[in-house]
Amino acid sequence: MTEISHLDLSLKKSFIDKQYNGNKNYQAALLTNDKKEGKKFLSTLLKELDQCNEFFISVAFVTNSGVATIINSLQQLEKKKV
Repeated sequence: MTEISHLDLSLKKSFIDKQYNGNKNYQAALLTNDKKEGKKFLSTLLKELDQCNEFFISVAFVTNSGVATIINSLQQLEKKKV
């Protein structure tokens, strides 16, 4: 199966119907802090940015302090032409 096929199925699973068999790496996710599972928004975001070769971010709002926490990662990505 091609990467495009994986992406297509994953987007369908994320937004249309959970019955599709999409690749978890390509599925959309709502990032939140989850104390029960020990997941934190910031650490997840930074990990994903560190591993990506392209990214799109959709947010409802951004604060200066929010951007300040990820500015170093964004600058590193810019140097790598990501």
